[in-house]
Amino acid sequence: VGVSVSACRWEISMTDASEKRISSAPFVVVGASKSGTTWLQSIIDRHPDAVCSFERPVFPVDLSKMRYGLGKVATSSKRGFGGVFANAEEEQDYVDELRRIRSLEVLRHDYRDHHDIAEDAYCEQARTLVRDILFKAASKEKFVVWGTKAYTHFEQLFRLYPDAKVIHIVRDGRDVAVSRRFHLFRMLTFFVGDEKSRLLSLLNRSAVGRCIARACRRVLGIWGREAYVDPKKGDPLFHHEVLKKMAFEWAEAVRLNRTVSVRNPTQYLELKYEDMLVDLEGAIRRVCTFLEINSDPTLITEIADKSRFGGMKKADHASSESSFFRKGESGDWENYFSDADKVLFKEIAGDLLVEMRYAADHTWSSG
Repeated sequence: VGVSVSACRWEISMTDASEKRISSAPFVVVGASKSGTTWLQSIIDRHPDAVCSFERPVFPVDLSKMRYGLGKVATSSKRGFGGVFANAEEEQDYVDELRRIRSLEVLRHDYRDHHDIAEDAYCEQARTLVRDILFKAASKEKFVVWGTKAYTHFEQLFRLYPDAKVIHIVRDGRDVAVSRRFHLFRMLTFFVGDEKSRLLSLLNRSAVGRCIARACRRVLGIWGREAYVDPKKGDPLFHHEVLKKMAFEWAEAVRLNRTVSVRNPTQYLELKYEDMLVDLEGAIRRVCTFLEINSDPTLITEIADKSRFGGMKKADHASSESSFFRKGESGDWENYFSDADKVLFKEIAGDLLVEMRYAADHTWSSG
């Protein structure tokens, strides 16, 4: 299968009659934040028959419905893509493209509610746009299957592509909470309640107050990183509301993504992050079988050797403080959860931990 670029449009051309025809429907990689979606996306993209782009939200979902309301405070404009892109220019190109995609109303599932357009015509228009975006982002010119990793509106996905496939990666929600919290700390992003100063905490609870705090930081040089908790200096990793947010959002994402297993069971593959750490080749083999692409053992071993988590962390661009990748360990939550943290997480997402077999029962929180 050959793919050529013409005026920013990708056209499919058969270079060899013996080659497979490119898939008519995409796949999506989904998962709660810091569950290994970027790792899995990069693994799939290494396969010669596949392209999987980084976070092109072409089936946009309203994330506000999956969020726990807690004010966020950023003390810097750092971006958290270290290790994802080869250089700053490539990262900026992605950010610009992301802004463009988010501005495209035609991709939204309720677009027809506000425009007089027939369903067939709308779907064709939206499919053309989706393919243009994902083919433009493709890392190679020849491929069989194509997709992206991004939060996904599944009704819209299957509306446009009834044969689409979903790969869902799940990670222990407690490890997700720890990884996500440290990632946000590296981005110098905090939440209301992280302040060491009561005055700053009061200011951060309103839009006007946050403007005043930003002005003080910019003009007076106060209320920067040093004004917020720091686990490296002995502060607790979580306070009540932050952990409540992390647990709630992990559970919401996992439950939403698993609805596909009921509605479209043959088009859904579920992987566990922890299983990938133990048997990466086995996980890659399952993905290849699911996507119906080459699963030659030699090829799978080659992809696995280039994709092990430790190797990705050592990439030059990933060595910065803004690295997207952290430890990648399983069970790291035990080093950070207090007894109160365990009880709170169990109250919010304990049933899901048991359902996903991350806990045998609810007694884990009392140990």
